Amino acid sequence: MKASYRYWIHFLSIAWSFTCIKPSSSLAQIPKMDFWEADLECVKHSFEDPENQSVQQEISEFRNRSGIPAAFAIEVNKIVCLTGNCRKLELRLLWDGVGDYLGFELIENKPLTKTDHLEFDKEDYEKLHLLLSDKESVLMNMDQEALIINSIKMDKEVDGYSGATKLSLREYLVRDAAYTCYVLWHTVYGPIQERIREILTRRANSEFLDLLFIQENPKYKIWAIDYIQRNPSYYPRFCSVIINHIKSGDDELSIKALNIFGREKLSEMDLQMEMATMIDEFPGQRQYELIWKFQDLDRIYDETLLILLNKIAQNKINSSLVGYVYNLINSENLINQSILDSLESLLNHDNIYIRNLTKNKLKYAISQK
Repeated sequence: MKASYRYWIHFLSIAWSFTCIKPSSSLAQIPKMDFWEADLECVKHSFEDPENQSVQQEISEFRNRSGIPAAFAIEVNKIVCLTGNCRKLELRLLWDGVGDYLGFELIENKPLTKTDHLEFDKEDYEKLHLLLSDKESVLMNMDQEALIINSIKMDKEVDGYSGATKLSLREYLVRDAAYTCYVLWHTVYGPIQERIREILTRRANSEFLDLLFIQENPKYKIWAIDYIQRNPSYYPRFCSVIINHIKSGDDELSIKALNIFGREKLSEMDLQMEMATMIDEFPGQRQYELIWKFQDLDRIYDETLLILLNKIAQNKINSSLVGYVYNLINSENLINQSILDSLESLLNHDNIYIRNLTKNKLKYAISQK
């Protein structure tokens, strides 16, 4: 029995989360788990391929019980051989719930082929999946002419579809299937993906964003933050929600949540105070990044500084960060007696490093009088 390959992320309908399916080491059939058969609602969306407007296609969206997209899929049917004499490329491509490449699935008895119609083997499929997972691929800005070198002198390197593959790409692409790789990559990251993102954008409203923020998968939350950044009218409603996600253990989500707060937003006193109040709950690197963002502001409010000084007194801020906090305190802040009192109390801190930093800061305060 011929092997079938499904290089995609397995959606667990009970937990509504993603986990990788690893292909087996043999050519045994990978266990079947279809979106088509899962406990998901399938919604069809029309798609008009700019390259073939005479053929109307459909994108299948699979939604969970909350109406959140779990994945998108489309059947691809293309001729990838420039001579027109090759077998059609037929498979299903899948994107995840936010429109990122998820994987591919072969249609039964229709394997991918290369030179002289030789079928892809297991390693070829794995290599293709890795290539398609690379959204920053060198294929992005490469045209067909740059990909293929028509050269009779390179008979041993001839690509089965259209000529000789550039040697610099041979280890990156599936051998003897360069044009297949090229066509599939541009299919994954072309108009279909744009249409999926359009579908998501049209659904976006406050209720949809609320649902995204409570999903387990951080990719939904990252998409929501990106959307809010592009549509700032939603910012007031979701400001505190986004701040809360700076605490995330997912590095990408934590960075994305912090970076939505630029210079203009952080100049607001209420936001400064809220950030300072929560700083010890943020991952260590985010704490540094927040203080560095504060250093770029024209003004740090006394109320913000008092919160930070109290965090130092309670040992809720790493001592290595104290010097950066003290750099935020300027001569205008030192007029405030409450700030001076807080600094003087830190002269008795149990950490000698903090005591020495505090002495130097108070010496500076005296010199400014």
